[in-house]
Amino acid sequence: MKSITALTKIQPMLYSKILFWTSLAHNILGPNKNPADVIQQGMFFNLFTEGFELSPNLSEVYELALAYYESRILTKKELLKSSAYFVKVDGVFTNHFYICTGDPVKIPEYSSSRLKLFFINNQFRTGYSTHGLFPYRGKFHPQMIKALINIMGIKHGETILDPMMGSGTVPVEASLMGINSIGIDSSPFCRFMAQVKCDSLNINPICLNDLLKRYEKNFLAFNSCSKKFNDQKDVFFKNNFFPESVDKEKIFNLVFLAFLDSEGYAQRSKQKSHLEHFKSILERYFTVVNKILAVENHLKLEPLIQISYKVMPERLILKTIVLMGSFFLHPIVLPSTI
Repeated sequence: MKSITALTKIQPMLYSKILFWTSLAHNILGPNKNPADVIQQGMFFNLFTEGFELSPNLSEVYELALAYYESRILTKKELLKSSAYFVKVDGVFTNHFYICTGDPVKIPEYSSSRLKLFFINNQFRTGYSTHGLFPYRGKFHPQMIKALINIMGIKHGETILDPMMGSGTVPVEASLMGINSIGIDSSPFCRFMAQVKCDSLNINPICLNDLLKRYEKNFLAFNSCSKKFNDQKDVFFKNNFFPESVDKEKIFNLVFLAFLDSEGYAQRSKQKSHLEHFKSILERYFTVVNKILAVENHLKLEPLIQISYKVMPERLILKTIVLMGSFFLHPIVLPSTI
């Protein structure tokens, strides 16, 4: 690994807003500018040069600030490849557009119109790639993480450390950007969930249709055996056959996460049975895997395999103590010895 950078959970919003509005005021109300002309031109005209098209439903001030920084820091080639808030640059669609476009997630037909509208409106936010595989409160917006990585200047092949990775937003975004990442979390479930989301970026989908047909058999097996993780894995492998080209550990983890997800839905909603929830969630998960694979093939992306830890490896402890206090616009990049 060439270098390692820590992305901390320090909220960047306040400082972002100060820099943003200071820069905006300088650009808009500089010498020889008529306020009436500026107001008539609108904010977008003063923030971005011709040729930039922002993601739809982008309205938060901090999002405009991050998009502005991206447009000023990245080259147009880098914007097309890695930007978080643009769908077009000079008439060319960005990678972010292709990753987000299409049906955001597959949800059951009986879902409320409010829920369906939520996923449509958040297509370019929380609903793309594998970020939406499991609901997790308090997670970062993935496009914000992507923009921060860009602004921090972390490049392809470098390494980023997230000492409190939660649902794995940082590792997933880093993987798609060709950046190595090390995620750390004390929660076993968070580590499992994050690993599944990263692994699902490059799963061989050859057996997914057959697994969907056998959803009832696998559901009954999960429900009838011990709740211990290794017992669930054993019964799954006994009930399903996989060719050598398939990483059966990744497949099991994906299906088992869908089962855990269905348990939560079954407790919150009585409209359908637990089995029906499992079927619809499993179908949604497999749709996500197939969709991101198609996008990766189209864009020739090769997501990196990411690493998660329960605790910090000894060789990272001293560096991380220093890095956790760094501010996001001024990262400390150190040579890695691991």
